[in-house]
Amino acid sequence: MGEREPEMVQNVIYLGNQRVLVRLAFGGYLVVPTWNVDVGVGLIRDGLIEPWTTAAVKALLSYANTYVNVGANFGYYAVLGAHLVERRGKVFAIEANPHLIPDLVRTTYWAGFPDVIRLFQCAVADESGRTLKLSFDPQFIGGGTVQDWSLAIAASPPIRHFEECFWTADKVALMKGPSHEVNKAIGFMSEIEVVSETLDRILAEVAEVDLLHMDIEGSEPAAILGAREIIRRSPDLAIIMEWSPNYAAAHPNLIRDMFQFLTSEGYRFHLLDPASFDPNAEFPATVPVATLADLMATPHGDLVCLRRKRAQALGLAA
Repeated sequence: MGEREPEMVQNVIYLGNQRVLVRLAFGGYLVVPTWNVDVGVGLIRDGLIEPWTTAAVKALLSYANTYVNVGANFGYYAVLGAHLVERRGKVFAIEANPHLIPDLVRTTYWAGFPDVIRLFQCAVADESGRTLKLSFDPQFIGGGTVQDWSLAIAASPPIRHFEECFWTADKVALMKGPSHEVNKAIGFMSEIEVVSETLDRILAEVAEVDLLHMDIEGSEPAAILGAREIIRRSPDLAIIMEWSPNYAAAHPNLIRDMFQFLTSEGYRFHLLDPASFDPNAEFPATVPVATLADLMATPHGDLVCLRRKRAQALGLAA
């Protein structure tokens, strides 16, 4: 007889209403809607997303730390953070899209950390109280973007209600070209009003933060400028942020102001290098980004910003 195939461990449980409970690669639990295909696929199939960024979060967070995750999405990093900081730590999970909040609430309970993870629904920016337009495709919900409502322009394809944004037979004609090939990247946009808030106001009562992690589709520089106070009073703060060259090209003055502020606070920039990722390394491979000109020429990816002491402790050039 041949060797018996190993039994598969059930890591996904259907909860009903297009929701599954996923056991993540590091052991946490997450509620994930099955209609999403940009972030949800990796979570459901692999229990893991962005292994290089995941490794960076693991290296930069420890017991009893305070972690701020802006752009929480389905809560993967919030749950990872809670596992790392444990009961003595704090996790602030901030998400602009209200359609994600109910599942984030459910996740805090399924993950076992409703007392550790605090949830906030707002768009993080450089000033408070602005009404912003959040545009997103639910099936690619990780790519939602915000802009000032007064500057909003007509979108193409037309804006639809959330429930009308999913692939269905009646939309196939909109998804294919003259040769009848279906474009799998075609989505259908929805939009909603959200209110802006600064990290300094959200974290006003927090003494200091150990890791600020942002993935908000280009709005990271504005968020940094709205976090000057908490950055200044957090001497060991590490920052991970998504870098968007397209956003940077459209907002060069904002990028300059962010870069000048962070460098004046002793930060140096490092780009995570997925192509050189070694899961056994102490810290993921990075490429130094020394000047503003270098930053503006940097391709899309995740930046790690560290003051000299933390960079040296991780073996990175300061």
